[in-house]
Amino acid sequence: MPAIRPDQVNNAVADIVMTSPSHSSGRFPYTEALEQMDSLALILLTIPIFYPVVMGLDFYGMPPVDKSIWFGILALMVVEIGLVHPPLGMNLFIIQKLAKDTPYIETAKGVMPFLASDLVRIVLLLLMPGLSLWLVHLNH
Repeated sequence: MPAIRPDQVNNAVADIVMTSPSHSSGRFPYTEALEQMDSLALILLTIPIFYPVVMGLDFYGMPPVDKSIWFGILALMVVEIGLVHPPLGMNLFIIQKLAKDTPYIETAKGVMPFLASDLVRIVLLLLMPGLSLWLVHLNH
């Protein structure tokens, strides 16, 4: 398989944006907004809603600073999983544009082992928050 050049990635992203229904029709309905939302936008929209809720709950008696770091790590992991999760993961569409000869279903199947490992990682961090905080506590 030949190496992918940066200009190929830029062209693939531009093709996806230019061929999206919202771009061609001039409107941007709610469902299409969710399909095309990038990670920064998703974080900026959801953190103000969920952060106060998480801070109000008691997770394993964690202090507020640890709880903030733990929640930030979990939120970032979930957002990044959303970018590769079929059927609407933005990164899947980019890979699909680059690998024109591979059917989309094969690309989606190829992501499944990684999604399974991500699920295990999230469950571990939910059950044992110390896994995400040990490096922070190493500095203190």
